[in-house]
Amino acid sequence: DVDPEDLILCGSNDNAKNNEEQSLNDKSYEQYLKSCVATNSLSLKINVYTVQKPYSEWTFNAVSDIFELPTHYTDIPKFTCGTDKLEDEKSQKLLLHLIEDLKIRRSTIHGVSEAYNSKFVLPFLAMASSVCGAKVKIYPEEYIQGKYGRGPVDFCMILEQIII
Repeated sequence: DVDPEDLILCGSNDNAKNNEEQSLNDKSYEQYLKSCVATNSLSLKINVYTVQKPYSEWTFNAVSDIFELPTHYTDIPKFTCGTDKLEDEKSQKLLLHLIEDLKIRRSTIHGVSEAYNSKFVLPFLAMASSVCGAKVKIYPEEYIQGKYGRGPVDFCMILEQIII
């Protein structure tokens, strides 16, 4: 899912001693190719660079720069939407189940790692998914790929083929 405009292509003569790369978008690259042909150096290496990297390598500041967001999370506008009071019978049962599930997890699961924390995130996601019915599905450790990143995420929620 990488757009060709997002790629940086560099080439070098495979036989060159210094293996210096030149941008394939560079005006001098045509001259470089001609010199390769003239010297019978028809073996070229092409390297492809992209901004895509594992999601775990992205920092808040790097993401803020790409999407031109404020540099401090407190300056990002808050998302506001309506709320559901969860007063219907189904929601009340789900809330009670969530509370019991969290109590059991809190008394039996111990640790300080990210894996430990994710054990407490899942019940909330499961409840939110249940409130929405069969429309929202949860995929743990789902591999996703986009323009800037790729790799498994802790949890992926999909609503009608859209990652939310």
